[in-house]
Amino acid sequence: MERKKEDPEISSRLQEECRERGWTQKILGEKLGISRTFASQVWNGSVPIGPKNLRRLADLGFDLNWLIAGQSRMKSGMTQAEIDTVMEELDQLRYYTKNLERLIKEIGRNENDEGSRGPKDSATNAGENR
Repeated sequence: MERKKEDPEISSRLQEECRERGWTQKILGEKLGISRTFASQVWNGSVPIGPKNLRRLADLGFDLNWLIAGQSRMKSGMTQAEIDTVMEELDQLRYYTKNLERLIKEIGRNENDEGSRGPKDSATNAGENR
């Protein structure tokens, strides 16, 4: 019995997506948790990807509609390195935002503390001005 093969267009799109991410067959195997040999077979279309690995690819950000059917590919046009850089910058922005929120709350508490003491007694103030 002949072993079922993957649609050559699917394996071609898989290869394209992997290359855009800078992935080799070895990296694909590591990301999917499969052997390098099986990753090579999937890469070359010798075996079907299978539902379990399709779910893993989706979890890794692959557009399965594009991968399987060649439709509605939602690409940012960014390389993986560019995406990584943007993600690092977002992490920094989150860090700074968190610190700014903390400082704003602290300033608000300080202003409330000063306000709860109230202004100096007006009689005392009047006496100081004499």
